[in-house]
Amino acid sequence: MMNEMGRPKWHGSVLKKVRNEVKITLAKDSTGHDYWHCMRVARVARQIALEEGANAFICELAAWTHDACRPLEKETGMPHAGKDALVHIRHILESSGVEESSIQPILKCVAEHENYSFLGDSPSADLESRVLQDADRIDAIGAIGIARAFMFAGAHGQPMGGPDLKGSGWSPGNYSNTAIGHFHDKLLRLAGEMHTPTGKVLAQERKRVVEEFVDQFMKEWEGDTD
Repeated sequence: MMNEMGRPKWHGSVLKKVRNEVKITLAKDSTGHDYWHCMRVARVARQIALEEGANAFICELAAWTHDACRPLEKETGMPHAGKDALVHIRHILESSGVEESSIQPILKCVAEHENYSFLGDSPSADLESRVLQDADRIDAIGAIGIARAFMFAGAHGQPMGGPDLKGSGWSPGNYSNTAIGHFHDKLLRLAGEMHTPTGKVLAQERKRVVEEFVDQFMKEWEGDTD
């Protein structure tokens, strides 16, 4: 039997349990990787999955849990998508009633969600991994992405601008030195990192918003507002 979202009813029950666990885990997040980020990523992941023929259940659960270990990363330095983090995410999934046949592909999606071609990473082989990457990156651009970038910088004590206006190099765990630098290091590249046709379409408008923002920011920062 299906629910109003077109899912088997037991899928809805499992998703609710996972959402509740993630809401508790990320309750104190102030970096932009919070419950609401996961909710938006899950919504877009489901949209892309249905358009592209991916397993929407796997994509949604991966989206809900992909940043669940951010607090542990902050406290311990443990990579939030690394081997130890996946143990914690597995516990969330198991305690929520997710079957083993789904847990393995979900964990693979989470483990691969920060693979970037501009860092030399190979493309993910699984469609579900590519869907999660697209959905996560879409939430990092556009108006929401701009707000999250400054939220992240503030949470990490980084200035808005400064000497590193054009970026200082970024990789997971190695942050940009300024908020605006992060746009050059990463965010302006994300539309070109999309894998799926649906993701590429969804990214275009958000890419334009980010490009216009950065252009205006640089004009105002440098005093050229003519």
